[in-house]
Parts: sequence; C-alpha cells; structure tokens
Amino acid sequence: MKDHDLNNWDIFWADSGMTPEFLSSLSTTQRVNHYLGMYNICRKSTLGMHLKRFQKEFPEQYDFFP
Repeated sequence: MKDHDLNNWDIFWADSGMTPEFLSSLSTTQRVNHYLGMYNICRKSTLGMHLKRFQKEFPEQYDFFP
C-alpha cells in the first residue's frame, strides 16, 4: 500500500480504543467506532459510578437511574 493511500478511508472499525493523537489526525469526513472516554460509559460498573456522582452533584437533572 502506498503512503498516500493510508488516509484514504471514511470509516475505521477497531476492537479497542484509539490514541488521542490518532483521533486528532482524522479529517472531518472520517469516522471511527471508538472515542476518548468510551470505557467510562460502556462498562456498567463505571457508568453506574458516574451516574451516582452526577446524582449527588446535580440531583434535579439526574433524578432517574436506568
């Protein structure tokens, strides 16, 4: 593959997270299936921890728990 072909794509599918450097190098038309901080909302344990924290800090906005 030629060097100029390496960035000739629209969608990049990966099984793991991506570095901030990689994400900042994307053009406005390129899309990926992961983003920074995704671990915090995709795991039930960390999502629950963050929701509890939000409920303490913002009780009127977070008066629910899925």
